[in-house]
Amino acid sequence: MLNTLVYPEFSQAVKDFIHACRTPGLSEELTSPKGLESIMRKGLTDPGRLSAETLAAFLAPFDAPEARRALAQAGIGTELKGYPAIVLGLKKFAGPVRIVYGERDPHLPEVAETMARVKADLPQAEVTALPECGHFLQLEAPEVVGGMLERFFGEVTSR
Repeated sequence: MLNTLVYPEFSQAVKDFIHACRTPGLSEELTSPKGLESIMRKGLTDPGRLSAETLAAFLAPFDAPEARRALAQAGIGTELKGYPAIVLGLKKFAGPVRIVYGERDPHLPEVAETMARVKADLPQAEVTALPECGHFLQLEAPEVVGGMLERFFGEVTSR
């Protein structure tokens, strides 16, 4: 797991995002190239790490208005109703789990509490907090995150 929602108690930041995705005008602004760039930059502790090439790669799938509408629909789809099933499944899951999150995530400001709760529900989970990372930790610490995931998947596949 990398900086994600798990439980149905959403922060105000998440509620605001869902509201923006549902609101005509705001939705188009949010999913516009400028809006997506703003989201990306805000999610990084060092916005300078977002190169023009990386930004272009993230924006490319959303060139068409239909793709941007689909992206807004995905945000709208972040509904409470599916989360109780996730929580029930989580408590029953016995497999290995690797959690890495950025402590300075402005998009999910409660991520540390969420991941502590996941750890309580999944005692077998290995959790690492990256203190100098935001929401897009795979961009801010690609070697660190990649190394952790490589080791995790190597261990899982060798069992």
